[in-house]
Amino acid sequence: MTRILVVEDSPTQAETLRSILDSAGFSVDVATDAETALEAFDRAAFDIVISDIVMPGMSGYELCRKIKSNPKSRATPVILLTSLSDPMDIIRGLECEADNFITKPYQADQLLSRIRSIIENRKARTDSGIRLGIELVFLDKRFVITSEKEQILDLLISTFEDTIRANIGLRESQEQLAAANAKLESYARELESRVQERTLELEQKAAQLRHAERLDAIGSLTGGIAHDFNNLLTVVKSSVEYLCGELTDPPLWQAADMAQEAANRGADLVRHLLTFARKQELSPKVLDVNALVESVVKLARRTLPSNIAFIVQMADNLPPVHIDPGQMENAILNLAVNARDAMPNGGEIIVETRTAELDEDYARENVGLQPGSYVLIALSDTGIGMSQDVINRAFEPFFTTKEPGKGTGLGLSSVYGLIKQSGGHAKIYSVLGKGTTIKIYLPVVAEVQASIKVPHQKTTATIVGSGTILLVEDDELVRKSVTSKLKRLGYDVTAVASAAEAITTLEDRANFKLMLSDVMMPGTMTGADLAREVMQRWPRIGVLLSSGYTESSIGGKVRLPSDVRLLSKPYSNADLAQALAETESRQGR
Repeated sequence: MTRILVVEDSPTQAETLRSILDSAGFSVDVATDAETALEAFDRAAFDIVISDIVMPGMSGYELCRKIKSNPKSRATPVILLTSLSDPMDIIRGLECEADNFITKPYQADQLLSRIRSIIENRKARTDSGIRLGIELVFLDKRFVITSEKEQILDLLISTFEDTIRANIGLRESQEQLAAANAKLESYARELESRVQERTLELEQKAAQLRHAERLDAIGSLTGGIAHDFNNLLTVVKSSVEYLCGELTDPPLWQAADMAQEAANRGADLVRHLLTFARKQELSPKVLDVNALVESVVKLARRTLPSNIAFIVQMADNLPPVHIDPGQMENAILNLAVNARDAMPNGGEIIVETRTAELDEDYARENVGLQPGSYVLIALSDTGIGMSQDVINRAFEPFFTTKEPGKGTGLGLSSVYGLIKQSGGHAKIYSVLGKGTTIKIYLPVVAEVQASIKVPHQKTTATIVGSGTILLVEDDELVRKSVTSKLKRLGYDVTAVASAAEAITTLEDRANFKLMLSDVMMPGTMTGADLAREVMQRWPRIGVLLSSGYTESSIGGKVRLPSDVRLLSKPYSNADLAQALAETESRQGR
């Protein structure tokens, strides 16, 4: 059995070599340094020596030189383990008469093949081999090579073989690196493309969010302005109604009547503002969109010029939606009027209804939209179209491209507010010179259920009241106006400016039949808080609340008592008289 001496200072490397050689059927001895290896030669003979070069103390080169200088062991082939990182390794190997190089890292089959080759060559080699005495100069140093020519050839061939192996491995590594690099470049291009798409998507989302926040901010501002306008209109309408009832001179009465009409139109404008701000009081019903659209188109055909043709495309069996029918009719008429204005020379208005499924991708592209089933109402025209800048601002209140005096700029904004307040979505598509399409998406009603507030019955005749009433109103002008109105209705009025004053007044004398209070007032106590305290402490007093805000918009600010009616400003004498009469009736008087 071939006996091999392994000289390796690393226990791990030594054990690896032992395992490879044992499995191939060789007898293996291990020495951890050169000195121990030389001592082993004194005790036994070895067929091959495999030695590391870099070791503590004596190097592998020096060990090889000592083995080859000893007549007893000089015929023993020596294999040096090297990284071949320096050309001097070959010269040093020749100089110390090494038989072979094994380049680290090595494969087991490569090592075993080299050992078997050395064993075969050793059998073929004779003791009469010619030893050479060659003097080499390499890197300005002299080296004397005394190895046999076969030994030199074996060493050089092993070096060449390892170089070839290394070169092949390098080429394979280069190919693998090139393939990996190509894949990496592909990933990089894909990643860059995705980053660009994501960046664009985020920029679009940010723009939509800014636009939505802008509309919300305008809506909040608009709601506050509408509240103040309603207070002013309450005074104007009350005063003008009084004048119309008192004046007998025709020119003066006509002037007062025109002022009353202007006040009513002002109230309509405020309602448009509240609709945009999503604070208008709605009366939603479960309805058939096709029936509503058919009714509006019939009215529009009679109203719009004859050079405008209507094309109606309505899908059958549409699911119901839940929306205020009157407000929705006005919204569609607004869109039709805008389409007419965009076609001064006539054209076509195409009205379409169908179901639409808005998926999560579309919802992500439109801030605040929920994915799901919707009914689509689309109104298109063949008019002049809009630029992108106009589209971006079209839903803002008071924004208009019409000439001064030709429009309020509240048409599209009120449509937008109605649809948003109803849980829907509105979007404009337009191309300059080709026309505009406005799409309205209304959520499908999952279960048909009524959610309709029963309207208060109005009478044409003004109801005359009597008794004492406590008026709580912080706005001095409104307080004076309503005081006069209440006195004309027959009430004995005590007016205060705050909830705290009202409590003090009631504690002094609680003989009031009714209390009419504004909701939003300065101080820690709102009109709603005052109403609850009055109903608890003085339950015989009937309570009526009033506000320039609608009930739906107040809900975000204060909690109204469920059994107290809210009278929205501006209100007429008849509205006030009926509300007070109903309040008094509920108290059992």
